[in-house]
Amino acid sequence: MTVKLSENIITCEKTEESISAREKFGLLRALLNNMVKGVRIKFEKKLQMIGVGYKAQVQNKQLTLNVGYSHPILFTIPENL
Repeated sequence: MTVKLSENIITCEKTEESISAREKFGLLRALLNNMVKGVRIKFEKKLQMIGVGYKAQVQNKQLTLNVGYSHPILFTIPENL
């Protein structure tokens, strides 16, 4: 396989036609796509709270969770988040 970068466009080409070459081509393309997306898009994780009476609240850089315990759970939010 050959990989070329020209004018901010990455081009992948197969040098042979076989099942193994197609598998490797697909893997290479997916890896390159994930690398580019990883640089352009910030990491994000969405969480869901499922249950009756659960509550989450943010106040003054502190996350307060009421999730069924007798007391609220407090987390300090890091500066880089």
